Order: sequence, then C-alpha cells, then structure tokens
Amino acid sequence: MPQEVEIRFKIDKDKKNKILEEFDGWEEIWQEDLYYRADHDEKGVIRIRKQGGVTELSYKFFTDGKEGWGEIETPITYEENSFIDILKKIGYELDVKINKKRHTTRIKGGDIEINVDKIEGLGCFCELEIMEGTRKELNKIAEKLGIEENDVINEGYVQLVKKIK
Repeated sequence: MPQEVEIRFKIDKDKKNKILEEFDGWEEIWQEDLYYRADHDEKGVIRIRKQGGVTELSYKFFTDGKEGWGEIETPITYEENSFIDILKKIGYELDVKINKKRHTTRIKGGDIEINVDKIEGLGCFCELEIMEGTRKELNKIAEKLGIEENDVINEGYVQLVKKIK
C-alpha cells in the first residue's frame, strides 16, 4: 500500500510568490475537506473532499508514526444526508471542516506534488508530498525554496484548525 510522505510549512506572501514563480504548471482549485473520527478508530480518519464537482472518499491512517500516512482514496457519488447517516451509524462524527484555495503542481516527472494552500482561518502554507519516497527528497526541494528543517510544521491542518476553535 502506498505511503504518503509530506512536509508542511507556514509561509508569508513573499514566500508564496517565490514558490509560485519557481515552478510551472500550477492549477488553482477550491477544496472543502470534511474529517470524520470515531472513538473505535484511534489510527485513522475518514475524509470527504469536495472539489470541482467531484467528491472523493479517503481513509487516512498512521503507518509507522515517523514519515507518513497510509491513504486509501476513491471517487464517490455523494448524497450528503445518506452518507453522513452511514458514517454516524458506524460511529464516525464530524471532527473538522477545512476550506482551502489550493495551487497545485507536480515536479520530478510527477512524483512530487507541491501545494500552496490558503486555509480559511489559518493563512498560507506550502506542502511538499511524495508517494513511496523519503522526507530527505522533500527536504532538498524545501532547501531550494529557502525553507529550513526548523520551519517545518509537524501538525496537520486538522490539528491546526482545532487549535483555533
């Protein structure tokens, strides 16, 4: 099963502009992420992502606790009330809702995804993601952008949003 490795860091407007200028092929998308948790599932979350008329269901779960997440994703036909009723029946409750404007591109033959996100209520962030790679590979790109290891935020958007609510 593929493992997603990512690093995330908070950025200001100047850093955002530098990143957007550094790479080509950006796509701008709006996303609404709904995260559901259950008491009986300590390792994972269910995410429903709505973007561009498409809805995707993901189960994200801790793997080794060091470098990344496991993730299973599939597009779904989303009938909101029925789907939420199903989640509630199996013990999942809405934990966090995140709205974001995302600029996204891929580099290194598509192996590495770069996201520049504006998160409602939090500000701007940059994420570097690789499937089946290492954090070391992402650190090289971050260094090129002037990001140091101590600039990395180890918390995900869910944890950051929960802190401000």
